[in-house]
Formats: sequence, C-alpha cells, structure tokens
Amino acid sequence: MKIQWTILAGLLFALIIAVFAYVNIEKVSVNYVFGKAEWPLIFIVLGSALIGMLMSACFSAVRLFAMKYKLNQLKNELHTMDRKLTEKNAEYISLKLQMTKMQEQLDRDYHNPFLK
Repeated sequence: MKIQWTILAGLLFALIIAVFAYVNIEKVSVNYVFGKAEWPLIFIVLGSALIGMLMSACFSAVRLFAMKYKLNQLKNELHTMDRKLTEKNAEYISLKLQMTKMQEQLDRDYHNPFLK
C-alpha cells in the first residue's frame, strides 16, 4: 500500500510540474557561468525537475549500496556467532556427558558394599 501512495504522489507531483511548465512557455534568458542563452521556460522547469530527480536517485542508490554492505557485514557476524554458539553448545554437551559419567561412577562407588 505504501508503494501505491508513493506512485500516486509522484504522479501528482509530475502533473503539477507539467501544468506549471505548460503555463510558462515564454522564452527566458539563462545566464551560465560561461555564456548566456534564451530558452523556453518549460525546458528550464522540466530540466530542473529532471536534474533534481536524477540527484535524488543517485543519493538513494548510494544509501542503498551502503545499507546492503552493512547487511552483508551483519549476516557475516551472525554466521560467525552462530558457529561459535554451535561450538559452545557441543562443548557444553561434552562436559555434561562427562559430569553424568562422573556422577554414575560416584553413585557406584558410594553404593559399593566393599568400600564401606
């Protein structure tokens, strides 16, 4: 549902820019650092919107790649910790088995009538 609202908002914003650009079709003077030119205002408005969209997409892509990198790091850390937990669990089971054997030996020795 969130994606649908985002698409709807984007279409509404595009429609507003298109209407604004269509209403302002007269030529305007654009002063570049290295020169000056006259362009229809519709091109200036649409070009500015396009540049803004491209910049936003680039920043989003950089953030997305950073988040994917962090996700991979966290997955690797989780895998390492899971491996360590498995090793510790095996060690615990081994110690528990040794303790059980010692307890059984102690019980046998305690109940042995010849030792009393």
